[in-house]
Amino acid sequence: MSAPEHVFVAGCGDLGTRVALLFAERGARVTGLRRDPARLPAPIERCAGDLATGAFEVPASVDAIVFAAAPNARGADTGERAALYARTYRDGVANLLSAAPAHARVVFASSTGVYGADDGREVDEDTPPEPATATGRVLLEAEGRVRTAGGTCLRLGGIYGPGRERLLARAREYARGAYAGRAAHRTNRIHADDAARIVEHLLVTDDAPAVLCGVDAESATELEVLAFVAHALGLRTDDARRAADASPSGKRVSSARLRARGFEYRYPTFREGYAALVSAASADPPTRPRDSS
Repeated sequence: MSAPEHVFVAGCGDLGTRVALLFAERGARVTGLRRDPARLPAPIERCAGDLATGAFEVPASVDAIVFAAAPNARGADTGERAALYARTYRDGVANLLSAAPAHARVVFASSTGVYGADDGREVDEDTPPEPATATGRVLLEAEGRVRTAGGTCLRLGGIYGPGRERLLARAREYARGAYAGRAAHRTNRIHADDAARIVEHLLVTDDAPAVLCGVDAESATELEVLAFVAHALGLRTDDARRAADASPSGKRVSSARLRARGFEYRYPTFREGYAALVSAASADPPTRPRDSS
């Protein structure tokens, strides 16, 4: 299968921009859609539009489409947050598929949140999704539209990387004894560079699946990640005491199918990824945290 010649990235934020630049490096034409595309870097062609309203056009020359939009919504699973998810994902995906050329391959950046498991069990692509939140149900509805259209749903774990460094602040809280999270909660992550590279992998390889889990090679508890980051920052912690008070929750998302496809991580586990972030943080001024991983 030949690589795409014209890639249209719908929702060209951090992840979408990374994907677009990867394909630009391959010599492909790339177009990035966002409401205000003025700051998109060259050579991304700028396309102003709104996915939720359908106020945009997809050029007929496009042969690959990436939906990488993300609503600016955090906090509890409120009705307002669910409505924002519905506009972004349900309406946005429907509008994008309606505008897409029939021959274009589609990758939808979804989330492992569609699974809903919260008892530490392992899940994979064959596990029936049972979202426990309204936002998870919206994502699953959007996935259904993509799969019906023959596209691929990439269920990404928590994305972290440069500019997404909230966990460094949480590790400092943890070392001070001020962190009140769930130490034994299973978490699943993917570095932003690898998340973009998985999208690229799906569009340049044969037999793209209907669903693929985009997580790194090792699910880990919050305790394991916080302790590693705190130690990397040179902070002392009392991990044993906090582990004794912990009860399991969350889920372990398997990356076996991704690895079986031959994908090679740049950051195979949280250790390599957060070590790089800690190293960069020690050399550069702190950035405003943006992630929730």
